[in-house]
Amino acid sequence: MSTKLTANAADFQRARTPAQKKERRSALLQAAIRVLERDGLALAGLNAIAREAGFSKANLYRYFDSREEIFLHILLEDQLLWTEGVAEKLNALDKTGKEKAVSRVLIGELMLFPRLITLAPALSNVLEHNVPTHVILKFKMDMQAAAEKINTGLKSALPGLSDNQARLFLGAFHHLVSGMAPAIDPPSAVQEAMESPVLVGTATDFEADLEEFLITFLKGLRT
Repeated sequence: MSTKLTANAADFQRARTPAQKKERRSALLQAAIRVLERDGLALAGLNAIAREAGFSKANLYRYFDSREEIFLHILLEDQLLWTEGVAEKLNALDKTGKEKAVSRVLIGELMLFPRLITLAPALSNVLEHNVPTHVILKFKMDMQAAAEKINTGLKSALPGLSDNQARLFLGAFHHLVSGMAPAIDPPSAVQEAMESPVLVGTATDFEADLEEFLITFLKGLRT
């Protein structure tokens, strides 16, 4: 194992061209995804990511400043893919102004990207820390551009919805997802407690509850 790691580290040190550097960054991102999906975000540190990719930790710093930067990239890539799917489906909806149809599009596409549900709650209190200003600036600009695509789709699907109302709704959607996501996979002790007869019917149904919140919020905005 140590021989393999040493050889890989030497290979990565020799990366000089933009294509080689892009390949190394991609390898690290894929390794981070594997660690995240296997062990969870709390255990997805730089040491674990470096080992998974066959890097030394020192070589990892040639491509990313921190593990938070790595996961910002992963979140953004999934967000952009989610945006394309949502925008396409919103623009294809009948212009009937149905809040439920719009809500189902956002939630249906979200469930295709479980990493977004995992990473969204950690954005402001974890992932945006320990990251250079220029990385945060690019991340937020890219996220803003993605939001504008969805806002355009919202206004197309819901005639009469203003720019400000579309922004408020999309902001509420992201806040709801971030707040509700941890309830999808609670600790085992919580799962056991929720089986108590005194708590029957109080568990969060992520998709159903989120849909109800979104429909209610949209109806409130439009009236």
